[in-house]
Formats: sequence, C-alpha cells, structure tokens
Amino acid sequence: MSVFFISNNKERLRARVNGITKLGVALQGFSEGITLFKKILGTQVSVLIIDLEFSSENEENIERYLAINPNLLIIILMGPETNVERECSFLNVGSNRILSDDVDNETLLANIKALLRNKDKDKDKNDDNDQIIDEAVSKRRKKSAWKLKSFGWLLISPSGYSIELTAREYQLIYLLCLKQGEIVNKHFLAETLLGKFNQNGSRRMNLLVGRLRNKCLTHLGMELPIKTVHAIGYSFISPIVIEK
Repeated sequence: MSVFFISNNKERLRARVNGITKLGVALQGFSEGITLFKKILGTQVSVLIIDLEFSSENEENIERYLAINPNLLIIILMGPETNVERECSFLNVGSNRILSDDVDNETLLANIKALLRNKDKDKDKNDDNDQIIDEAVSKRRKKSAWKLKSFGWLLISPSGYSIELTAREYQLIYLLCLKQGEIVNKHFLAETLLGKFNQNGSRRMNLLVGRLRNKCLTHLGMELPIKTVHAIGYSFISPIVIEK
C-alpha cells in the first residue's frame, strides 16, 4: 500500500508523516504539487491525502490525478469553515472522502483502510461477475459447438446428431481441432494420416475430406465446417470440443 500526503505547511506535514508511520503505514509527504504530480506519474500510489487548507490542489488537479491512475483513492482534509458546496465539488470530481483537517491519525488511518477494503470488495465482486459471464459464454459455446468423441470415434453436430468416423476421418478432424480455426498444412496431414512415403497424398486428402463432407451432409443434415485453402491445407472454422 502506497499512501501520499500533501501539505505546504511543513509542521503539519511532518506531524502527519510521523504519526501515520508510527501506526504502521508508511506515509510519503509532499510540500509541492509539481513534485507530487511527477511522483504519481511514476508510482502506482493507492491513496492520496490532500490538506486542502495548506495546499494549492483543486478540482482540476483531482481530475488530472485520476486520469493518470483511475484506481487512486483520494481523501480531502478540509477546515471547519468550508461550505457544503465546496465539499460537493470535490466529491463530484472523484474524491472518495471529506474529513476534518484536525482528524486524529488513528481515525485517518481507519478511513484509509476502510476505503481499501471497499475497493478490494468491489474488485472481488467484479471478478466474480466476470467469471459468471465467462462461464455462461463458455456454456453457450459448448452447446452450439461440434463435438468429437474419442470413445467410439463419434462426430456430433451442434443439433445433437452423430456419425461414426473411420480411423483416418477421426484423426483428420482431431488434428484440425487442435489448431482451432488455424490452417493445417495439407502435406503435414498427408504424411501423418497416410504415411511419410505416401503416393498422391494431396489428391487422397481431397478425396478424404470430400467423402467426409458428403457423409455429414447425408447423415447429419449439415455441412461439415472444414474450409479448404487451395494448395495449402484445411481448417475447421466452427467451435469444436474434444471429449475424451
């Protein structure tokens, strides 16, 4: 956790830095806005505390800091004479809390920790939501995907119909599955399926793919989504899941 504090009043600055540090959190103090700005540019600071009465920080500076680090938590220390409209202006530009400038160090530290806890909770909640969305998308994809089963050498269409494959047909689709949409070289497929010293491998691969397409169209009522890239190879262009 990196915490910055800015105040042009050196006595207040020193007191805050020493007080918070004694409570177990290292507080880095700044007396000049330009130095603070440069530091924020190069450091992933977690919390910024602004002693508003003794600094030249304003709403524009807050917006600038948040543009650099959107996750920055900002606490404003204001004097008792500050009006509500002024407080709201800082909250509206992204400050997280407004506290009295005479708040004791224990209370200030408690507010810092509370903000960080809430931030972690929000992150966990967002992570959970992202996981739920990812799982839902994954389920939809699996439901609408082709399936290749090693047991029985079955190819199952997205509509649930299946056909039994020959050993070479199964190997062909399996190799295409491993690349998930990428083009697999025809000569590689021929050597793998027909042997290294096969004759007319390219033509035989075309025949194998052609027969498999007709088989799927006849028995599944669907075209097999194998794309032919002329003189290069083939790719399986629809989602497909390998089931052991």
